[in-house]
Amino acid sequence: MARKWLGPSFLLAAAVAAPLAVPAAGAAASARAGTPQVVRSGAWSRVTPAKTDIIADIGLARGTDGVLHVLWTTGNSPNIRIMDTPVGKLGAVRAPVTVASGWYLASFPDAVTTSSRVTALWLGQKTSSINGPEGLFEATRPRSGGSWSPPAVAVSSQQSATSSAGSVSATASGSHTWAAFTATDTLGISAAGQPFTDIPPKTCCAYNAGLATADGAGATYVAYLSLVSHHQGIYAQKLTAAGKASGAAVRLPGSATDGNVVSAEQRTGLTGRGKGRAGVYAAYGSGYPALRRVDVVRVGAAKPKVLARASGGAEVGPVTITADPQGRLWAAWVIVRSGRPHLYLSRSSKSATSFGKTRSVALPAGTAEVWKLYLSAESGRADVLALTSRSVTGPAAYWSRMVTPAK
Repeated sequence: MARKWLGPSFLLAAAVAAPLAVPAAGAAASARAGTPQVVRSGAWSRVTPAKTDIIADIGLARGTDGVLHVLWTTGNSPNIRIMDTPVGKLGAVRAPVTVASGWYLASFPDAVTTSSRVTALWLGQKTSSINGPEGLFEATRPRSGGSWSPPAVAVSSQQSATSSAGSVSATASGSHTWAAFTATDTLGISAAGQPFTDIPPKTCCAYNAGLATADGAGATYVAYLSLVSHHQGIYAQKLTAAGKASGAAVRLPGSATDGNVVSAEQRTGLTGRGKGRAGVYAAYGSGYPALRRVDVVRVGAAKPKVLARASGGAEVGPVTITADPQGRLWAAWVIVRSGRPHLYLSRSSKSATSFGKTRSVALPAGTAEVWKLYLSAESGRADVLALTSRSVTGPAAYWSRMVTPAK
């Protein structure tokens, strides 16, 4: 499974080329009020349409009621929609809910849970008019349940880059949300609702921005894939409270080989550990001309922890990381052997200094390709979201499954 090089041409297409929504099978039954729905152990449930684009990112945010909200974009201009597929705390997928509709342009969304609410964020343009609302938009809902608010402008901008970005990345610091996006020659950061700041590199190209906050130090970081000449690799940049670069960006160890990189196809895996715990951690594949290793590193450390190696003709696919309420890190990755993808997961100690046994997780039946991989963890288990297809040309869909760590 060869990883593809990303290019500027995918950005605008990403915002307008998603398919129409099709509710997942059994979703209506799952939404019946007051009826707990339990997913059979080991079962996968589809959460996005059966013809989801292979470049589609999703946003994940969990409320205090245990419900995981999966945010995604669908439709075609001028009726692009932002959707939410709730996944119950027992793993059942509920009927999709429309968060926003009737958009001329909209990026793939992200979502975060702040100290006061669940927030969905996306970049876009409401109408085709040059005078119409444009920039970063948000919709919110109570953490304990309820409905989505009407969308509102979070950061107004007339920069054309914000409406051509393929995806937005978000994180939360207390009650505030941060957002990042990449477009041609642009790495934009919005800190706590402030106007976007264009930080280095200010030349082509940076991709796959991921945001995370280290609560212990109150610092926010952005990580991204750089294809800038003489600066190739995955970089992490500390940010000021105003969303500007603080010091020089740090290249993550092993993310480039003699100036060469293999591109990933989703947001860079980056996470804090929550509740006053220090440290931001990144997970990524390393190696060239194919990704051969799964690395996890605390940003600033000189040497990563190696979670897995791909030997022989095997190679590493998507890699992601998150943290649970106890501060444990959860990492998931794909290794492709003889053209067949295999999914793995491991959980760290509470101190995040070591990882436990690796668990092999069966993929949805018939999976030939895993395009993207995301996680949302709770105490003792995690929800895995995988964008898969039965062939290398699609069609694709996101599927979810509850997973516990290896014994």
